[in-house]
Amino acid sequence: MTLKKLTLLFTLLAAAAAADTLNLTNPPGFTYAGYYVGRTTGNLDGGEPFRLVCNDFEDRTPVPSSFDVTVSAIPTLEYALYAGSPPTPEQVLLYEQASILIWQMLQPANHTPAGIGGIQFAVWNLFYPGAPDPGSSPAWVSWVRSQNASSWDYSGVRVYTPAMLTPPHNQEFMSGSAVPVPEPNFLPLGLLLMGACRLIRRR
Repeated sequence: MTLKKLTLLFTLLAAAAAADTLNLTNPPGFTYAGYYVGRTTGNLDGGEPFRLVCNDFEDRTPVPSSFDVTVSAIPTLEYALYAGSPPTPEQVLLYEQASILIWQMLQPANHTPAGIGGIQFAVWNLFYPGAPDPGSSPAWVSWVRSQNASSWDYSGVRVYTPAMLTPPHNQEFMSGSAVPVPEPNFLPLGLLLMGACRLIRRR
C-alpha cells in the first residue's frame, strides 16, 4: 500500500472515530424563493435540541433525518467542507462572515420570510457564488464583507460537516453565531487621568 493510500485510510478512520450523529428534527420556520430558510432544529447524539443554519447550497438534506458528522470550530475548522487542513485565512473568513450573518438572523427586526431569506441566501452565496441571489441577499453580502471580522467572538460557533463526503452527501450546518465584542470605552479612564493631572498641578 502506498504512502498516499495509507494517509487517506488514516484520515478516513480518524474522521469516522470522531463522528457524532446529527439528528435534524424540524425544518426551518420560513420559506423564501422556494427554499426553506433560517434555523432548523436538531440534536447531537440524542442530546439537548439546538438550532442550526445550513451553509451549503450545493447539497441536499431531508428533514427529518440523521447522519454522521464531524464537529469543528473557528478558526481550526479541522473537518469543514469549505476549508483545507489547515484552513487558509480566506477560508476562515468565510466561516466568520457566515457566523456574523447568522447573528443577524437572531435580531427581531429580521424575523420575516424576506428578512431571514435574504440573510440565508447571503450565507449560501459566501460559500457558493452560483446560488440564487434574490431580494436583499446582495446587500447582506456587501454588508458582511464591510465588517471587521476581528471584532467578533466566534467561540460559540460549531460547524457540522457530513462524515462521509462521497456524492451525493448531506449538507453542512452551523450552530451558534458570532457575538459582537464591545469596543473598549476609554472615556472614564481619560477623565480620571485628567482629574489626576489637575490635582497634581494644584499641589
